[in-house]
Amino acid sequence: MVAAVVVPGVTRLVNSMAGYNPQGFEPKDAERLSWLDSRLRVTGLPPVSLELVLNVLLFLLVAVVWLAIVPPGASRRR
Repeated sequence: MVAAVVVPGVTRLVNSMAGYNPQGFEPKDAERLSWLDSRLRVTGLPPVSLELVLNVLLFLLVAVVWLAIVPPGASRRR
């Protein structure tokens, strides 16, 4: 019963997050992507991928959780 209620909602959410992803190439897509790239680029900085940003954020999250779980002085043995 729970799966019948939850799965359709989660499926709609995941499909809506996928966004615009055409199966075929359209010539206007290259122009749109270059325009978006020029609008979002910060001058003087190298381009940074979304994957790199997510990896750094996940690393920081793991570090914070690790520091919260491990008690101080746990690495010292007597």
